[in-house]
Amino acid sequence: MAKPVLPEFLLFDLGNVLYDLDIPATRQALGQLTRGREEDLMAFLHRESWLERYETGALSDEMFVRGILSFAPSGTPEKAVIQAWNAMLVGMPAERLHWLSGLRRRFRIGLLSNTNALHLAAVRAHLREVHRLDDFEERFFDAVFYSHEIGMRKPEESCFRYALEQIGLPASGVLFMDDMPENTAAARSVGLRAVTHQAGHEIRHALEGYLLQGEALP
Repeated sequence: MAKPVLPEFLLFDLGNVLYDLDIPATRQALGQLTRGREEDLMAFLHRESWLERYETGALSDEMFVRGILSFAPSGTPEKAVIQAWNAMLVGMPAERLHWLSGLRRRFRIGLLSNTNALHLAAVRAHLREVHRLDDFEERFFDAVFYSHEIGMRKPEESCFRYALEQIGLPASGVLFMDDMPENTAAARSVGLRAVTHQAGHEIRHALEGYLLQGEALP
């Protein structure tokens, strides 16, 4: 049996792949903040494309927070909204950071994440306060693509095409890992090798299996 051809570049999603999340924690916190209007808020976020607009940089932090505040009792401070919004951010263990350092000696590595300025600020604060890291992106990655900075988000094909153009490799040379099946399906549609990583599974243990699977992954 022929040995699988390893990718040249590993492109990771951030949340629930490298950085641990508890998404229900934010939904619960927003429900408490809005005092029972959680469903109305969620409908608004999706109906008005509020989240998508925020994640592509079309809304400022202030506009996003004010949109949520419109569903909260009068007098609710902006700080409470930010705390609720960031409640999902669990953290990143030191072992995973050490693993990334070693991995970069074997491969070129990148990030492609749907995120936003408030979440990214909180992630960087965690890395700085817990791990004494002020240079997370520069230290661990060869390329970083945050949706709110590039103005595109997954699963838009343009998002993957832009990342490929910046990476400078054919799509077949890139392995993309994400916890959302719609994102890995979109990645495959433009030729990337892609695998859906199950949230809660340790990426350090799963990666070697992903590499050995070789071609386009289910």
